[in-house]
This record gives sequence, structure tokens and C-alpha cells, in this order.
Amino acid sequence: MFVEQLKSDTNLHHLETREFSSDCQAHVVGKPEADFFNLALKDMLSGVPACGTLMVGDDVRDYVLGAQKAGLRGALVKTGKYQPGDENRYGNPDYVFENLEEMADFVIQQYNYIESKENLFTDFVIVS
Repeated sequence: MFVEQLKSDTNLHHLETREFSSDCQAHVVGKPEADFFNLALKDMLSGVPACGTLMVGDDVRDYVLGAQKAGLRGALVKTGKYQPGDENRYGNPDYVFENLEEMADFVIQQYNYIESKENLFTDFVIVS
């Protein structure tokens, strides 16, 4: 049913043709599904654990909380789609930043702290 809705909603009329020609059924994923974030991690950098990854987004429900459900740490940035009060509307982000500069400063600070402890830096930032 979701695929049928997706076909009509986004005009993906070629989906059925591709399924037929490849003799397999499409598995459509997107935010906030855990599969979306897990596929992104797998595609971007093999071996980076979800718990060592920070997802940064301006949509608390679909980006931040979706990422958290997949085991990533989620950070809300108060720009773009953000509306006042979003940080408490659907759940609690791990971090809330006023803007991307504040987020970048935080990541650099974390990197410098970890390097000073002579540990391996494993965090990978996804900015959406």
C-alpha cells in the first residue's frame, strides 16, 4: 500500500516497470525509517557504528528522532524548517544547536578532546 501511495504521490510510474524488469520487489525507504539511516551509514563509511554517528537536521521528527530510532545520536539545528518548540514537540534530541556554526564548533571541540586522550576519533557527521 505504501508503494502504491508513493507511486501516485511522487509520480514514480517507472517503479513497477523496474520491478518487473529486475524480477524483484522494490523496498522503498526514507526518513524517518531506520533503514534509511542504516543504508546511509553503510554507503558513506563502512565500519562507523550508528552510536558513533551524529545526525544533524532541522526537522526533529523525521531527521533527528528518526536517526535516534536507528541508534544514531540526533542533533536539532534551529534553522530552516525548525519551528520554536520543536525540540520538545515529538521527543528529545541529544543536542540542540542554534545554527550550523555552533554545531561545527561542538564537533571540533569533541574531536580535539578525543585526540587529546589519544583515542580513535570515530564520529561521522551527517548534515541534512
